[in-house]
Amino acid sequence: MERFRLDVMAIGLSSLCMIHCAASLAGLFAIGLLSAFGRVEEVFHLVMLAIIVPVSLLATGMGYCRHRCIWRWMPCGCKAP
Repeated sequence: MERFRLDVMAIGLSSLCMIHCAASLAGLFAIGLLSAFGRVEEVFHLVMLAIIVPVSLLATGMGYCRHRCIWRWMPCGCKAP
């Protein structure tokens, strides 16, 4: 009976992953369509910048605190020891 539970959990998590990937792709595509069909103001880009930069800095700082490796700051973890 325990193996059945693990199989059900694996199928559920796999399905959730598939839905997440499809929704992410659709969301990115929809954002690109905004500029094609509507007038995207500069305010939209400034608001997105104001949201993305702090979140990225927070995630990078938390990653550094966890790993304590300066090479993690480099893109793609280049030359990670």
